Amino acid sequence: MDKIDRDIVIIKAVLQHCKNIYSAQKRFGKNMETFTKDTDYFNSVCMSLLQI
Repeated sequence: MDKIDRDIVIIKAVLQHCKNIYSAQKRFGKNMETFTKDTDYFNSVCMSLLQI
């Protein structure tokens, strides 16, 4: 795999993690209190951010 192909794979992975965050936000809402108190929501978003 050359550098360009590797970069494309990485960019696609980052985009997927962004989509996962957006999906979690749609499911749980945009309320910060919900984010900090709901461990499923918090962990979902944080794991995607860590992967990025």
